Order: sequence, then C-alpha cells, then structure tokens
Amino acid sequence: MINEMQFLNDIAYVRTGGSKEEEKAAKYIQQQLEGLGLKAKIEEFPVQASNIQSATLEITKPFKKSIPCLGYANSKSANITKELYYLRNKNNQAELKNVKNKIVLLDSGMPYWTYKDLIENGASGFITTNGILHDDDIDIDQKEIREPLGKLGKLPGVNCHIKDIYPLIQNNAQEAKLTLEETDIKNAHSRNVVCKIKGEDDSIIAFSAHYDSVPLSKGVYDNATGAITILKIAEYFSTHKPKHTLVFIWCGSEERGLLGSQAFCKKHKKNLKNYALDINIDMMGSHLGEFDTRVSAEDKLAHYIEYFSSEKGFANKVTTGVYPSDSTPFADAGVPSLSFARNTMLEPIHCKYDDLSTINEQRLKQDIAFILAFSIRMANSEIIPVKKEIPDSIKEKLDYYNYRKRQQ
Repeated sequence: MINEMQFLNDIAYVRTGGSKEEEKAAKYIQQQLEGLGLKAKIEEFPVQASNIQSATLEITKPFKKSIPCLGYANSKSANITKELYYLRNKNNQAELKNVKNKIVLLDSGMPYWTYKDLIENGASGFITTNGILHDDDIDIDQKEIREPLGKLGKLPGVNCHIKDIYPLIQNNAQEAKLTLEETDIKNAHSRNVVCKIKGEDDSIIAFSAHYDSVPLSKGVYDNATGAITILKIAEYFSTHKPKHTLVFIWCGSEERGLLGSQAFCKKHKKNLKNYALDINIDMMGSHLGEFDTRVSAEDKLAHYIEYFSSEKGFANKVTTGVYPSDSTPFADAGVPSLSFARNTMLEPIHCKYDDLSTINEQRLKQDIAFILAFSIRMANSEIIPVKKEIPDSIKEKLDYYNYRKRQQ
C-alpha cells in the first residue's frame, strides 16, 4: 500500500510548472501507478516561459534608493525612467486616466482587468507587491504575466515586498527607474500524468488534482495532498473494478493558471461527451480549517453531497459556484464538476512554510476516506446520477472567472 506521508515527503520540493522538478514529480507519480499494476502516461503540453536575467528598481526622485525586486516572467526587457504613480483605486476609470507614460505602483498583485486598463491607458510599466507589512517574512514572490494577460500585450513589471514599498508611499517617491533583461526559453513544456481504469461501460468519471507548486513553496498542503488523495483512490480501484470508467489526471501548471486541466480538456475535447463528472481535489489534511465542497453542476448534486456527508457523519460545507482549481476548465467545457478542499486562511500556502508540518496525518486519512467513499458510490452507481449540463448561474460565474465578462 502507498503510504500517504511518505508520498508527501518524497515530493516535498519546489516543482513549478514547466520545470525539471515538475517533470521529476510527474515521473514519480507515474512510477507509483505502475507499482499498482496500472498504466500511466505523461502528456506534455507547451507553456510560455522566459528567464529574467536581471531586474532592478531604483527611486530617482526626490531621493535615491534601490528597492529589492523580482522581474515578472514573460514580461519584456526594458530600461525606463518615468514618473511613479501609486494607483489607489484600481477600478476607478477617472484615476486610471493618470497612468499614461508612468510606472504604476500597486499595493497588491496584478488582476487581469487592472492589467488590461493599464495597457489601454498607456502605462509604461508596473510594480506589484506581496507580503504582510508587520511580519518577519521578507520573501518576494516570483510572479509572471500569465497567458491571458500576455495576449493583451506586454508591460515591463517587477514584484516587491510591501515592507520595501510602504516607505516609498510614505515619503512620496515621485520617479523610478525600472530595468529588466529577459531571455526567452524555447519549447518549454509542462506535464499531466494520466491513468485510465476501464469500467464495465464507457461513461467516465474524472479525478483531478494538481501536483505542481509555486516558486517559493514545497507545496505539501497545496497540493501534494490532493495528488496523494487521487492516487489512493486509484489504488483502491486497481483491485476493485468499477462499473464506470475512471480517468485520473495529475495536472501540471495549475499554479500558473489551471494550464494542465485546460490542456487536458483541449486535447481530449472529442471524448468529453463521455465525461459525466469531474471530482477535483485541492488541499487536504491540514491541522486547521473546515472541509469545503464547491459544486459546478446542478443543485441536486450539492444536495446529494450534503445528505451523503450527513450519512457518513462528516462535517462538510457544500456550496455551488466556481472553485479556482482544476475543476473549472472541466465545468467550462460542459462537464459537471466539483472540488473538495479543506480550507483555512491560517495554514500557509504559496510560501516557504507549506511543508510537512502543515499536515495532520489522521485528518488526511479521514479526508481521503470520505472522498473515497463518495467516489465508490459514484463509480458503482447504476447510472451516474448527475445531469449533464451546467446551470446558467454557473455559466455566468465561469464567464467572470475566465475574463469573458467584467463584474461591475
């Protein structure tokens, strides 16, 4: 039997989408499946990538100061000195008129619509921030201009820690010099690991979980725990043939914008008509936090999961909507989907503190046992009881999530 904590320990290293470390983790998952007597393949898909050779940020007026920063991957090379403008109200069109020919400072990350507004209003570059002002951690997140933003155009940008940016706002910094040197990487790829267990019929239930991490993180809680959850489900069905066919997808590059699940849905588009449900897992087994289920399907499925949870005596907060994980591309492709998660604002994710210390082994086993029980019920149902349609209310939320509509 596969040991949950050993698996988490074995891939407790930074494994960003498209990296050699991600490939190493993919091969490790493939080996685990083959050890169960299952066939698994690695499906590569292209991802954009660039190296930032150097990035500097200097305040030039009314004082001189160098600010630690990291350049945005997939940005562009630049050497500019411009007026610095602190954009307080990102959604205010009147204030956005002031960004033309300026380096724009945000006290946040870079939302899609803000980036679009900066380009349309003629900004010359940007500075974003991460971190907590009154905290000892001074790590700077490595950010990237994700593909949806890159399609709008490319602005040079850097990310800084809020501790370094706050004094600039306090002291009314007025001008900045921004330099970036970027090198393209050709033929970059990320990977999905895919395993199929044939059932008695061709109706398919998909199980998805991402196995990549962000640059600063070992990604144990987010989301090696999801990866081991669906691996344990595959382990069960390796010796218990299901009525319905099961497809397991360990998704790469989720942290870069759900790229693995998007690539899978694109590659297998013709076969998605046979997919009745996607069950996605994203973060399990933490010491803190409530169990959360988000259903992107008919209300009846949410009600069913509530009843099933009560039957099992398992505390579960069930809602309908869109969850920011690999269930979303499936729902957007017309496949009823749900995400299971144990969520908390207190356990660390997307940082160096996401390691084995975040995980409660007993809680992890309990979470996996509940999801396995639900999976057995679905996999062996006489017919998969989920209506094959996405409600209009969910479609609208998908439009917002995928930037097809802008919320007012």
